[in-house]
Amino acid sequence: MSHLVQSSINDSVWVEIAYKYRPWGVLPLVIKEYFAVAKRLQLSFKKRCYLAACIVAYKKNVDVLSDSFQDVDLRGRKLVPFSATTYYESLLTLFFKTKGVVTYTTFHGILGHYRQHITNDVVLGLNIQSDYALAFSKDQKADLETHFGIIAERIYVAGNPKYPYREITYDKVGKKCLILSGVSYYDDDIKKLLPIADEVGREMGITFSIKPHPSSMISEEYIVQYPHLEIIEKSQTIRQLLSSNEYKVAITHNTTAYFECLYYGVRPLRWGINENLDFKMLDEIFTSKEQLRQYLSITPDNGYTQSAQQLLTDVLGMGVNRYNEIINKR
Repeated sequence: MSHLVQSSINDSVWVEIAYKYRPWGVLPLVIKEYFAVAKRLQLSFKKRCYLAACIVAYKKNVDVLSDSFQDVDLRGRKLVPFSATTYYESLLTLFFKTKGVVTYTTFHGILGHYRQHITNDVVLGLNIQSDYALAFSKDQKADLETHFGIIAERIYVAGNPKYPYREITYDKVGKKCLILSGVSYYDDDIKKLLPIADEVGREMGITFSIKPHPSSMISEEYIVQYPHLEIIEKSQTIRQLLSSNEYKVAITHNTTAYFECLYYGVRPLRWGINENLDFKMLDEIFTSKEQLRQYLSITPDNGYTQSAQQLLTDVLGMGVNRYNEIINKR
């Protein structure tokens, strides 16, 4: 994503910064920061040590940056770090702002709000330190305004170069259906789907191929009890699976891979038990075997295709790339 953004901007350079850890001379500083943290926060010993180590690392990096750019005039330059809301990218953003650099935030995924469990992704909206935010789409811009209090003048709709415009067609299920699960937090919910999928697989002659999230604990040992289910090798990426033309339909649960399915012409259904993502999606949501059978029997029409393509533009920023226009006009 970072490379694609940079290659879209004229007169720009992509830089990868490597950090080296040097243990000598830092222990007294870590001890000092440990006691500073302990005075202010009621935390475990381990967490105090972690925060103290982070503070020392950040201070050391600020010292290096200050020395490196002491005699360099950076006023009017522009910094577009990848995901500038966390870790060293946020540190770089704050440092270069003090040097008169115009800074931007880019995003690694779509934002959203949630029905139940609040995920770590909210940090993307809560911790924007940059002068401006480069949103994927108009819906992401609206989300930043409504749910994170970012004023409209600080947000540009820049698009998503990972997803250029393409004509998309959808079809009814063939002999295989893909299941894409969310993080391990949702494992118990996805386990409730598996016996239903196995029954439907037996009745309709379909094999359900499961691609668990990398953090999921669902493994081959658990799947083996279901003869119409199979687990996909971890080495296969979601993009490889979706672009293989092997699957026409997928079942998703609390994963933004839902939108990737739409983009690659794989019609996504939504397992509705404890659905947490409160993103704009199409309405094919099910909670029973009968509903799943019904959706798998449908052949999408032109209306579905038009709705899907509009959703991809509005939410994912498909076909929009305004990075050069935005960065180079200021």
